[in-house]
Amino acid sequence: MSKLVNVDCEQGLLGALLTDNKQLWNVINLVSPEDFSHPAHSDIYRKIIDLVRGDLAATPVTMKTYFEERLS
Repeated sequence: MSKLVNVDCEQGLLGALLTDNKQLWNVINLVSPEDFSHPAHSDIYRKIIDLVRGDLAATPVTMKTYFEERLS
């Protein structure tokens, strides 16, 4: 069976999690990084999980810093 793909939904979930990190605990057992169709979305979700589990804020600013460092 093929995987359903909805990039808008993926982006919406990531945006919601970056807006309210506490919502991660509502979806973490339902959504895994492998569920995302776009590799960048999987990477972002993994980093959100890492930061929030480490009791750090996952925000657009912290994500930008992480990915800029990773790409340089």
